[in-house]
This record gives sequence, C-alpha cells and structure tokens, in this order.
Amino acid sequence: MKRVAALLSLAFVAVPMFARVVSYAPYTNRVAAASFQERTSQHFALIEAAPGDTVFRAAAANEVVLYDATGVDEPRVVRPRAGIFYEQVALYEKPGAAPILLTMGRNTLAPNWWAISPTLSVSEGGDIWHTVQENLLGTFTVPPVLDVDTGGPYTHGLYAPVVLGNDTWPFIVTLGNNGVWAINKQGTAKKIYNAADARVIGRNRAGDRFLIYSMSGIWSTTVDGPATRIAVVDSSGAYAGWIRSDGTAYIQMLRAEGRFLHITTPGTTALQFIAGPYNSNAPPIGAPPMSQPTMRFFAVPTHDFEGAWIIQRDAGKPTTMLKHTIGNLQPLWSDVTGPQVEALIAGHSGQTVLVQVHREREGAELQRPFIDPALAVWRVGQGAPKSYDELYLNESWNKGFVYIDVDEVEAGKTFVFNSGFQEMAPPVSRVSPPISGGGDVIQEWGVVRGSLKQRLVLPGVARLPGAFGSFWMTDLNVYNPLDEKQQVEIRFNPLGTQQLSSTTLTLEPHEIRPIPDALKSLFDLESAGGTLHFLPAVGINVTARTYSRKGEGTFGFGMQAIDYFNAAGPRFPLSFAGAFPGDNFRTNMLLTDTSGRGTHATLKGFGVTGALGTPGMGVETAAESTVQVNSVGPTVGLHSREGGGLLVEPTRGTAIATVVAIDNRTNDATLFPPDLGASIPRAIPVIGHLDGANGSRFRSDLYLYNPGDRTRTVTLMAKAWDSNGQRTVNFTLLPNESRVVPDALRTLFGMDGLARLRYSTNDFEPGEGVRATSRTYTVEPSGATYGSLVPPLNSFQIGTFGDRLEILGVSNGSGFRTNVGLVDLNDNSPRNATVRLTIIDDKRKILDTFSVQIPARGGMQINDIFGSRGLTPPAAALLIIDIIDGQQIGAYATLTDNVTNDTTYLGANLGAKPEGL
Repeated sequence: MKRVAALLSLAFVAVPMFARVVSYAPYTNRVAAASFQERTSQHFALIEAAPGDTVFRAAAANEVVLYDATGVDEPRVVRPRAGIFYEQVALYEKPGAAPILLTMGRNTLAPNWWAISPTLSVSEGGDIWHTVQENLLGTFTVPPVLDVDTGGPYTHGLYAPVVLGNDTWPFIVTLGNNGVWAINKQGTAKKIYNAADARVIGRNRAGDRFLIYSMSGIWSTTVDGPATRIAVVDSSGAYAGWIRSDGTAYIQMLRAEGRFLHITTPGTTALQFIAGPYNSNAPPIGAPPMSQPTMRFFAVPTHDFEGAWIIQRDAGKPTTMLKHTIGNLQPLWSDVTGPQVEALIAGHSGQTVLVQVHREREGAELQRPFIDPALAVWRVGQGAPKSYDELYLNESWNKGFVYIDVDEVEAGKTFVFNSGFQEMAPPVSRVSPPISGGGDVIQEWGVVRGSLKQRLVLPGVARLPGAFGSFWMTDLNVYNPLDEKQQVEIRFNPLGTQQLSSTTLTLEPHEIRPIPDALKSLFDLESAGGTLHFLPAVGINVTARTYSRKGEGTFGFGMQAIDYFNAAGPRFPLSFAGAFPGDNFRTNMLLTDTSGRGTHATLKGFGVTGALGTPGMGVETAAESTVQVNSVGPTVGLHSREGGGLLVEPTRGTAIATVVAIDNRTNDATLFPPDLGASIPRAIPVIGHLDGANGSRFRSDLYLYNPGDRTRTVTLMAKAWDSNGQRTVNFTLLPNESRVVPDALRTLFGMDGLARLRYSTNDFEPGEGVRATSRTYTVEPSGATYGSLVPPLNSFQIGTFGDRLEILGVSNGSGFRTNVGLVDLNDNSPRNATVRLTIIDDKRKILDTFSVQIPARGGMQINDIFGSRGLTPPAAALLIIDIIDGQQIGAYATLTDNVTNDTTYLGANLGAKPEGL
C-alpha cells in the first residue's frame, strides 16, 4: 500500500509540460458520420449528407466517400447510387490491401421507404459492389450505437453494432430483430447467432472469436460455432467486452448507474466484479435502476486485449487511471484537479495511451456553447499528464477519433477526429492553455485533421519589386510562449520552386523576436518571394507584416502564421467574399501545397448575377511549393470595374489559399483569408464611418457571398459601440451571388461612428450560410484608399470569464500608433464586462497592467495605447487581455502608420494562463 501511495504522489510533482491550441482543417463542408473500423486503418469512409441535410434526421439520399488518412489517395464517392439513404458504413483494411466496405441503407424512392428492410452491399476497394443475400437476411433493422465513444481500438467505441472480424469474414453485424451475421467481401452472409435480441458486443485480438449478448446471457462463439454461454447477466443493462488469449473475457455493463467492469469465471456463468465508480459495486441482477452520472467510470482494452485501461472520476474527487490484468488491479496515477477524462486509446506498442479530456467553455460562437476535447499522450511509468493540447470543436455526443496512431501522434503524424453532428447541453467555463492558436480555423465542426506537433506557414513573404514602383518587404514577430529556451527551424521556399533555405533561431523564454526585412535578415536574400515554414521544438506564435514604402510612410497587410495542417482538400472548397473589392483594384492569389505531392485547384468567380460564365481556371503547384496567380479577376470572368467573390476548389492534394487585393491608386494591399463558415450567427467586431487622427476618414465596405444554389436572406444587425443604437437590415442574395456594399454602416444602416456587425442566414444549411467579411480603410479626396481586413471572429478569438486573449505584433516603433478594440458580443448581459490588459515588450518586460470596462453589448477602443499610457513604443509587443467578467468578449488591434494612415489588422487568439508570465 505504501508503494501505491508513493506512486500516486509522484503525479503531483511531475515536471510541467506545455500544451497548445491545435489548429485543424475539415475534410468536408458537409455533416458526416464515420465508418465502423480500426482507428489505425489507412482509409476511412464517411457518410456525407446532401447539402443542407443531416445524416440521420431526414429521408434524403446521401453519399459514402472514401478518404485516405495519409493523403496518398484523393477522396472519392464510392457509393453514389441514386435514392439511397445510407445509415451505416463499415470498413475493414489489412495493411497493403484494398479496403473492404459494407454499407447499410434504404431506398428513399420506394413507397413507405422507412418501413422497408435496409439493403446491405459490400465492396473491395469501392469499385464493384455486391448486394448481400437479401433473401437470406430477411427483414431487419439497423441498431444504433448504445454509448458514447470512450475509446478503444475501434471507432464509435465499445458499444457499436458492428464488430470487425478477419480476412475471411471481415464484418460481424448486428441485424436488429434478426440475429448476428458474418459477411464476407463477396457478399455472402452467414448467421452466427439466431435470436431476435442478439447483439455482437466484442471480439478477441485475432478477430476469429466473438462475444454475443442476448437475454439468455453472454455467449462466446466463432463464425462456425458452437456458441458457449459464459455469463448470465441482467437484461436491464447493455454490454460490451473483449476476449483474452486464454478465452476468458472482460465484460463491461452499462446501466443507469454507470459502467461496471467484470471478468468471466472459467467453468461457471458467474461474473467476477473488477471495478466500477468510486466506492461502488455492480448492482445485483434484478436491482431497479438508479440514475447516476455515467462518466464516473469506464474501461477499454489494452493493446493486446490481455488487460484493461481504466478511468475512475467523480465530481469533487481526483481522476485516477488504473490497469487491470488477471489478478492485479494497479493504480497508475491520480490527478487531484479532476480532469474529465472521457476516452482512452492504447498505442500498439503497449507503452502509450492517448488520454482524451472533456473541456467546456461558455459563450463562443455567439449563441452556442463551444465544447472541446483536450488531448495528451501518456507513457507507461509517467505520472498524470500535466497539460493537454486543446482541440476546440463544437462537438456532440457522437464525437470520436476516426484515425490515430497513438505511438506516432506526438511526433507529428496527423490524426482525424469527428466532432459529431448533434448539440450537447450548455457547458461551463475553463482556462486556456499556453500556446495560442486557432485563429486560422474557418469551420469549427465536422470531421477534421490536425497534428499535435506544430508547423506554421506564412505564404506571401517578400523582398521584391512590384507594380507602380512598389517594393515589398516582410517583417516578422516570433514569440516563444514557453518558460524555457526553444529552437525554431525556419525554412524558405521561393515561389514556384522546391528549393529550400533553412536557418535556426534560439528563442529565450517568453522572448518576442522582431525580425525586420526577414528574407534579408534570415537568409541574406536581395530579391525573393515565397513561403516561410516554422518548425518549433514545441510551439510558437508568429505574425508578419508585408508592406511597401511611400516616402516616410508604409502601407501593407498583416498575417498570422497558418497551421500547416489547416489546408483545404477536394471535399472542402474555400470561398473569398472580398476577393474583388471593385473598381481600381487588382487581385492576386497564392496557393501553397501541404500534401507533399502537389495540388491542383480550380478558380471560379462570382458577381451580382451569380456564377460567371467563364469555366473554372486551373492552378497547379508542385510538392511543398507556392504559386502566385496575378490579376485573377479577368481570368475568371470579372470585368475590371466589377466587385465579386472567388471560390477555390482543390481537386488534388491539399493547399493553403490566400487572396491579396491591391488598390491600384495607392498600391495598398489587403489580405483576405478564406471566409469563415456561417451556419451559425457570426460577428464582425467593428465597422465604421468616422474621421480619425492625422486627417484620416475611415469607412468600411462589406462583402457578401451566397455559396448555395438557392436564394437566401442574410440578417445584418449593427449595434453601436457607445450607445443602445441598433438597426437591422435583411439582405437577399440570389444563388451564388456576390455583393460589395460600400461604406456599409452609412449605406445600409444610416449610422455613423463605430458598431459591431452580427450576421446570420435564414434557413441556413450546414456549411452553406452566407459568407461575410469587411475592409476598413481611410479614403483620400481622390478616392484612393489605405486600409485593412476586419474579418468576422471565429470561436478561437472570443473569450469568456477566466479566458485569456493574446495579440502579437503590436507597436512597430514610434512611426505607428496602436489602437486596441474590445467588444462585448453578448446580447443578454445588462452589465459591463471587465478585462485586464497587460503589455509585454520584446525584452520580456511587463510595461503596464490596467483594467477597463467594456460597455454592455457595445465596444470601446483604446487609441494609441502606448502614448495614452505614457509608454515608449517598443520594437514589438504582446498584448494580453484577461477576461475578469464577461461571457463573449472579442478583441483586436490595429497598427496604423502615422504618415499614410494605413492600418494593419492584428487578430487575437486564445492564449496563455496567467502563470505563464
């Protein structure tokens, strides 16, 4: 006992680790359900809803799409048969062989389609399909998954109705009201257990022996039989399990009281209780159910199926991880902070376990809670994880990993996670982790890919002459958020080539490294343009400003580094509502390959009449390279005076796409990232119509784009920052229509000053709501403009009480003024919000700390924050906003050149804990 206590105490003194906010990219802009399969299979299948539909809520035809998690093969629709509503898909894959797929669906074109028995089809590789012997199967239903995914080696967790078998019989399937069947790749079916209530609940490691539940008990059988009853159980519970090599089985019972783990007793039908929730035993057979929180306990198999990984947790108690092998229940660690561990996935080595924790935060995405998993890889012999990487997603109960190699994920191997497709209950708050990120995410739901190892990309860095006498340069700010030194490899890829230059920086703890004229400073290049890749030891934050000079002043745009894995693929097109601002602008596009094998994409233009008649223009990049397409508008059919939007659709590979619109009269460039998905209400923190310092006259143009194939109305609501003034306008867009609204605050709402803009789409469809973005600029008497993007905020840029927002890249010296905008996005709170601002310079010195109140439902701007606080502007700075009181707080900064009045927008990201300073 002393040895166990000593072991547990080590968990509280382990060396701190560092976590980060993980950026990610969706595979598809459609709602999707994942296949039943092993989580390490190279391929996975998704049932993807038709645009505007959800997977299991409507009798609409949908599609089965086969994906390659490693990115070698392009996604393809493998079951496009018209009129089929696919309910489930399973996938079996042996390394080096083609995946075998099994689909279960109903013919929606038949009368009383829901009353007919589902049809099963099987295919090797997804090309030629065989219908499973329907006359043999008879009438049946498709059973649901009975529990949340708590991990284990297979998708959807232990309580799935499909279990994978072996090469001969790859699928063992529960057919409701008609027993359990084995199905091979030729479509042959064989019943292995004949009882109406039978359900397959587990297997051995080899996949040739299976566990079956029926009211008569739990049975162990092979495909050829015979079935042997190994346990008598309570019919009020649901069951799942796995079989050891010696034939004994782990059986987990799920009842209203939670989960309880047993092992079978050889020679009898009695179960031996192993563990359950703290201080509890399994309810006796026949005991009436008593409702309790069900996540207090769960177990999953070890990598070899010889034991169990176990979690015990409860409100107000530590979270404990244990391991059971025959005759031995061993505590491994206990964490008094009580992380809400919700899933465990074992690595094949037997030395690693992925620990998935439930985190909740109120107030993000305006009207919906933001619920996310947090991840850590635990290694045998370590104490409790001290930090978890945050994967912010609007997750649902049916979330879970689709693809992950636990042994390799820390080294940077990608993972695939499905956030699910139904809402959960309202959550509570939490505190952000140290390494900020996520501002580049444009869809916060769906099936996504990401990596626990950070790699950042800055496309469009330059030291190049441009049109009209411009000469473009890029300055960097690189921030190490850790309290230890960190090395960062920086690679430069010139435009259109695969050549590489590389250098390494060593950053001091919490150092902000300003790097002026980066290509010259880092690589001694006199003339070049291309892409910078950042490969840190742990994680960093990077911002850039690319600009040209005009006399004593400058003009240009800012950019936050983009996560390498946040790239679009063939099932995820990118739209740019502000790509073509109108007359006197030219637009360039950058496409950066992240697949490592080259990317091809088509470009399509959209205007006030919808899609333009010009066929999609093809753009191709070589592996790991960036291509720039200049003056895109005319090539996609836009006239020189016409405003509109752009759609970038990859057809091969994956890529990061960015668009830069340039005012021909001033050469001022505005960067437009891909539009933020709008299937829920979004907010642009500020639009304006006002005069400012140094003769500036600020105005905001609004860009709208309807990506759907039917007319939609977008509701636009402007709320004044400094008063209760509020006006609402409904704006109707035709299918694929793109519209530019000049000086939107005055034109649409008849208002002056500053206001936040909320927008939402009536009758929205998942992934297809009206897109919106804006540009705020100062206009000269000639009509020429200097300005910057002001995009809608994503959920990584909105904080609630206890959260921290970070803005990197402010100051830039005495020739600039830095303004900070703070906005309360919550429409329900009657009281002011309170935030504390901390300014840290590039020498790691805290220059100032002060608190301000944000008007309820309004906003405020701290003009010239350095001058107003009596501070000498440093070369670079980090601004930290701690939210003391408030539910939905947005923040940003603008860096304004005092000569040209050109502004650079600097977005905020969820950032570090106070202890990190």
